[in-house]
Amino acid sequence: MTSSGVFAGKVVAITGAASGIGRACALGAAREGACIVLIDRTETEPVKSEITAAGGRAEAIHCDVRDTRAVNGALSHVTSHFERLDVLVNCAGTMGNWPKPLSETTDEDWDLVTDTNLKGVFAFCRAALPLLRLSQGTIVNIASELGLVGTSGLVIYGASKAGVIQLSRALAVEEGPNRIRVNCVCPGPVDTPFLDRPGAAARDLEQFRRDASSPTIMGRLGTPDEIAEVVLFVASSKASFMTGSVLVADGGVTAHD
Repeated sequence: MTSSGVFAGKVVAITGAASGIGRACALGAAREGACIVLIDRTETEPVKSEITAAGGRAEAIHCDVRDTRAVNGALSHVTSHFERLDVLVNCAGTMGNWPKPLSETTDEDWDLVTDTNLKGVFAFCRAALPLLRLSQGTIVNIASELGLVGTSGLVIYGASKAGVIQLSRALAVEEGPNRIRVNCVCPGPVDTPFLDRPGAAARDLEQFRRDASSPTIMGRLGTPDEIAEVVLFVASSKASFMTGSVLVADGGVTAHD
């Protein structure tokens, strides 16, 4: 870890930090000197250990983003331990029980997906605003290319991610006078446990992964590190004139019909 990186002296909070894109963002920001707040409903101690073993600083907070009281408690922990917050990355998400047509979707399916993917982003943004106003910090929300295009079997997932995109744009306008930047990153299919969980139910996991990568121009899945590079760029001072933007890193999925 370095004391002279682009996030030196900064506090970066990341939801969904236990694995996948969130973990990659945490490790990348730590390498650039940030103190990392790892937030997840599952175990983040392995990521914390990885950061501290390399000389960095990290705190782990257990939190289900669907629980507003837990979200507020997580931000209270940040306030009491660090007295500041410079970057919030909302990465926690779920696809729920997919693929499933809307005609077979239950209220429970809807609540699980929208409460995690959209309400969780709303709750963390709201709770973090007092600290971010003090630091003139930045928010990066992780949406999806499926928030930009329609896909059969993923109606509620796409709707939740489209909501994240619009929440990000509107919040950028609202908090612009407070010098808070808000941007949104839309990954395409990425090689993470998030993708493999539904794929594990398939008869042939490797075929499932090939099918997932086939819509990309590059003919492969993205990597968590590739998405983290985009997230960390837009969160850094290198992107100081960017706010209200939607950055697509989808291997070209949305470039063709």
